[in-house]
Amino acid sequence: MVCATNSIPVVTSTIVPTSTVPTTAIQVPSTVVTFTTTSATTIPATTVSSSVNAVSTTSAAPVNTIVPVLTGCNNFNGHDSCVGNNIEIDPSQDIRAWQTPNRNDSNYKPTYQDYSVLTGHAHLVYSSGMQSATVTVLANSKANLPLQYSFDGGQTFSASNTQTFTTAQTTAVNIKVIDPNGAQLVLDPVDLVWTNAPIPNIPQFKNGQFGAIVDLFGWKWTEVEAECPMLAKAGYMGVKIHPPNEHVTTDSWLQENNVFNIWYFIYQPVSYRLHSRFGTRAELRKMIQTCRSLGVRVYAE
Repeated sequence: MVCATNSIPVVTSTIVPTSTVPTTAIQVPSTVVTFTTTSATTIPATTVSSSVNAVSTTSAAPVNTIVPVLTGCNNFNGHDSCVGNNIEIDPSQDIRAWQTPNRNDSNYKPTYQDYSVLTGHAHLVYSSGMQSATVTVLANSKANLPLQYSFDGGQTFSASNTQTFTTAQTTAVNIKVIDPNGAQLVLDPVDLVWTNAPIPNIPQFKNGQFGAIVDLFGWKWTEVEAECPMLAKAGYMGVKIHPPNEHVTTDSWLQENNVFNIWYFIYQPVSYRLHSRFGTRAELRKMIQTCRSLGVRVYAE
């Protein structure tokens, strides 16, 4: 519990009595601790020091590190500044976008690929009839090197970062990007909308506009998949899941109510990769296909 400076909270502990008994009040400077008991036995009050701003009955709760309030609109150690709606950032600060350890770093992991010098993602635009999709790879080279792109998993490369696919493409698009120095970026497979499992036509759902949706709050993808047969039999139109993105996690326990990786961290994405604490991209994809084939639509928050 974090309180305002120089303030002491009022704490009340109550045990429901079986009969009416007197209430014993113990006065502590700037604090009133009240106990109601079922007998005349006096419960010792917790000693509270006026120099602290929290009350502890057993052991000291961990205290979050207080982050100093930034003045004005400065941030990142004062390197950024702004006046009104105009924001000015020193161009040299672009280096902050490249924080991933390189392959020679002791903290490097294979899943980092060459993110220290090459990053990117795929952007899709579908035609009005959803019969074709243009896939554009938006890649960034730290050294602004010319890049080569592959849309077939690395079999062929070209300087074009765009390719259009039609419904004839029935498998996922596998994208790979390389630079002249050997750095490479392998994106997660891109599934096109027409490769989704078709949903059985159930008239009472009015094409997904009328029906019950169950919210499986915080369930893993494999668990959601296991429930879809029952949801279909029970008449549910769909199931809602948490945002399937890569989100903030921490190894620190110093959080609200001493909870590890609080649930609302999932609403703080660090990337839009379909990997999360709820499962892998492959598990998510399999769950969606299974549920859709049973007539249960999947809705992401």
